[in-house]
Amino acid sequence: MFARLLDLFKRPAPPEPGPESYHAFTTRYDRVVGPDKLGHPPDDAFRKSVAAFDEAMERWLTVTSISAIESIGRLIALRGQDPLGDTVVTLLLDHSGSMKGQRAIVAAAMATLICEYCLRLGAKVEVLGFTTLSWKGGHSRALWLERRMPKNPGRLCDLLHIVYREADDSTSGMPWHIRQMLRGDILKENVDGEAILWAADRLRARSEKRKVIIPVGDGAPVDDSTLLANGEDYLDKHLRETAQAIEQEGAIQLLAIGIDHDPKRYYRQSATVASIAHYAERVLPFLEQAFAG
Repeated sequence: MFARLLDLFKRPAPPEPGPESYHAFTTRYDRVVGPDKLGHPPDDAFRKSVAAFDEAMERWLTVTSISAIESIGRLIALRGQDPLGDTVVTLLLDHSGSMKGQRAIVAAAMATLICEYCLRLGAKVEVLGFTTLSWKGGHSRALWLERRMPKNPGRLCDLLHIVYREADDSTSGMPWHIRQMLRGDILKENVDGEAILWAADRLRARSEKRKVIIPVGDGAPVDDSTLLANGEDYLDKHLRETAQAIEQEGAIQLLAIGIDHDPKRYYRQSATVASIAHYAERVLPFLEQAFAG
């Protein structure tokens, strides 16, 4: 008998249940808003940033216009007039805290130039941003604490998704509100996997034959409250699985652009940039090759 009891004590304890598949602890606090609902921007610093951005944007548009015209001409020669007719393109912009400053300027400029390029090719263009309502979880984490911190709670932050431009918007170019990206108070944490799913769901509801998402960001998904409760690779794994599933499905094309970051670990097709100078050198050839297919 004692030998049998000793044998039982020697056996390893059964493993604890592993984490569940990706989920949100609650979605009740998530928000989808237009840029006019973001509140009043900080005054002096924001105005200075906008003035500098507008001045630089005029110069960038002039410098890149010849390269864009040549690229559009090649696509028209290959695919006929309106090469991206019956196409909708979603620009999905990372609004994480690490984007503050120069990276936000590069992202806003890239988005403006890509929007103009796609519109001239005959596509419809939607522009979205994604971040969180607060740092370190907000109301979602507070609810988790109130419920005595159950294991494997899933995503614990309150998402903030921003619609800068609707795909059916008939106005030309990028809306002025894209400059809200230059506000440091909006840029917080980033849950890229759910942002991709949100953008994809919006596209699936549309009738265009060709659908494209262009994520623009500077790194891995991060939300401290979620990672501390679920493991450090929780958001990273979800983004990789989400991108892979969409690419395998084939109905939506993902064309990622990394700012000071190589996004190829997440996306099959990607380009990396460090400054707006790389738009003509890297982004235009990358998009032209993708759209030619």
